[in-house]
Amino acid sequence: MTGFPEGCELTRAKRIRYADGRAVCSDDSYYLSSQVPELTPEIVNDSIYRYLEEDLGIKIATGKRDVTIEHPTPEDARVLDLDDFNALAVVRGQTYNADGILMEYTETKQVPSFFLLHETVTRRNNGSETHQSSMS
Repeated sequence: MTGFPEGCELTRAKRIRYADGRAVCSDDSYYLSSQVPELTPEIVNDSIYRYLEEDLGIKIATGKRDVTIEHPTPEDARVLDLDDFNALAVVRGQTYNADGILMEYTETKQVPSFFLLHETVTRRNNGSETHQSSMS
């Protein structure tokens, strides 16, 4: 499911994100330990990508994301402020470095009232399209 080969060593980082004092997003990330060494709680609380890019000099090349709508698990209901929602936006993603190595798998669960998917589509003269998406 994560895309990592079975048996490889991973480092896990679990974060809860808040907006307006409410827990609205949980991130459960797994990093390939050989690519992301010494991931401390301080780095996780600050910025993992800043650490990767600035401190380790890793070039992040590409990522794949799948977005689904799912019922919350009992754990989701325990850690997130769901209000009256009975569903979450779930984003599962894989991030690759410039060498094409899968270095991160993340599952983000977000309360619908704080989820936004924005996509820009550019159509070219030859009929092809370029899609750019962002989520928040």
